[in-house]
Amino acid sequence: MLVGKALKFIRTRKGISQTELANTIISSSFLSKLENEQTNVSFDLVLALIDKMGVSMEEFTELAKFLDREYTKTSLMSIVEELNLCVKNNGDIQPIQQKLLYHDCTLSKIAFSISNLISLPEKSLITQKEIESLIFEWEYIGHIEVLLISLYYPYSSELFKKNIFDRFCHLHLSTPKTKEFSKDHFTLLSVKNALL
Repeated sequence: MLVGKALKFIRTRKGISQTELANTIISSSFLSKLENEQTNVSFDLVLALIDKMGVSMEEFTELAKFLDREYTKTSLMSIVEELNLCVKNNGDIQPIQQKLLYHDCTLSKIAFSISNLISLPEKSLITQKEIESLIFEWEYIGHIEVLLISLYYPYSSELFKKNIFDRFCHLHLSTPKTKEFSKDHFTLLSVKNALL
């Protein structure tokens, strides 16, 4: 959980300086290290800091979890973009696979499975079925998801190609302004066109 980043997020939104928050609790330099995730923190210290900012432990915990998910997604996005570029340039994807192992989420597992499928000369139907079932469970298609679909597409089953094409057509025709579509409108269109 990104405790330091959550503390910094709340502090800056409330317009409190590091000196003001640290005053009588810890040193400003220690708070700076804490906010940059360069040191560990005790539960008592977190309580004292969030109490001084007028935030409940429940609110703080939810924010820290949210920031943790966003941080993971952003980091994973750069790795998936690197994987995509590496595959296009016929590069060595093994170092990228090592980076994927540090993320413990469904997207990283799918990316790792796709990279295995790409790097292995013989495809495994079990891997294909696992990847396709996980992709079909997605409720949201964002930038990472689009990259993963485009990476996997050449190795996918005919049923997957038909179903994913239908989903892109449905998104394009019926829900062009939804959250699922708006952020990656042009990327989705380019993938849809590549599927034609």
